[in-house]
Amino acid sequence: EERLALPADAAKLAEEFKAVEIDYRSDLLTLHLPAGGTVVAELGLQDPDDVGGRPVVYLDQNQWSTLAAVHFGLRDVPAETANAARRMLALGTSGEIVLPISAGHAIETGPQFSHRRVALATTMLEGSRGWQMRHPVRVRAVEFDRVVGDGRLAGTEHAVFTRTPDVLWTRRLYPGPSIPIPPLDRLFPRLTDLASYAATMRNPDALADQRNASDGWIAQWTRISEFLEREQAGADRTYEVTFGAVLADLAEDLLLRAPVEQLTRWFDESARTDVAAMPYMSRTMWVMFARLRNRTGSWQRNDFVDLMFLPCASAYADVVIGERRTIADLRRATLCPAGAELATGLVEGLPLIEARLA
Repeated sequence: EERLALPADAAKLAEEFKAVEIDYRSDLLTLHLPAGGTVVAELGLQDPDDVGGRPVVYLDQNQWSTLAAVHFGLRDVPAETANAARRMLALGTSGEIVLPISAGHAIETGPQFSHRRVALATTMLEGSRGWQMRHPVRVRAVEFDRVVGDGRLAGTEHAVFTRTPDVLWTRRLYPGPSIPIPPLDRLFPRLTDLASYAATMRNPDALADQRNASDGWIAQWTRISEFLEREQAGADRTYEVTFGAVLADLAEDLLLRAPVEQLTRWFDESARTDVAAMPYMSRTMWVMFARLRNRTGSWQRNDFVDLMFLPCASAYADVVIGERRTIADLRRATLCPAGAELATGLVEGLPLIEARLA
């Protein structure tokens, strides 16, 4: 009988760990870490999108940092917050709730280094159990495809929180299964996805700070803020400018969905109504509008990540725990489709989760 070799990329990644265990019966992958300890991830080979009725809880990076601080004793944390952090991580590692990670977490973890980065990355890997949030760029593509495209994206990229490999970034990175034999055709992409993310995130060396990519975005929205301030624009005018600016940012993506003539007609006839019905993009419009109306604050690097990932998570998760300013804006987005319960800290958010588990 011919033996099948492990694909080169998976074999190389497997060397990053002491051992890799695959249990088909329990649908689990266990990574044994070089310094001891394990990370358990759900493979999701049969149905990668099925959460099994569990609450999906999205934590902002600052909340993951608190979990890591408590888990590894990195710094002092108030007792009530520390107890909530222990309970949150226990619910995640036991699989009672889904704690997905996102590209936003990876971007904000990259510049960190040394044992603190390893601790943070390990905490996220343990708590998430292999669950990821589809990149917001791909989520919004599906929302727009339903109204100005042919709707085919909804059939291939429908679940926002999933164990499907290669959903974390704006485009697919994995070329496809190298062994087209079930279940290996599903296993190796999943193994590569999980192991590569784990190995990269746990690397103690800092990566290039990708948040510099937000500089142009900050400059653009600062100019818009200054324009509206000079004009002393009211709420209606501010929303009109917000709506046009957000869609202008997405022009290239929209042109992939429909020709210019169709988009022009859509913009004039039903764009505002359609966007208001989109769970994610309606929240994006609202938080950008809210920031432009509040002219006392400035645009920061962290806004680039927060204003992309938190509205997406709050549109599709059950509970979102994030930073105060964006959560406050999202709480006022009462005209958007129903979404997640929102909290600004672990102590506030934990009872919302416990109520769903009761």
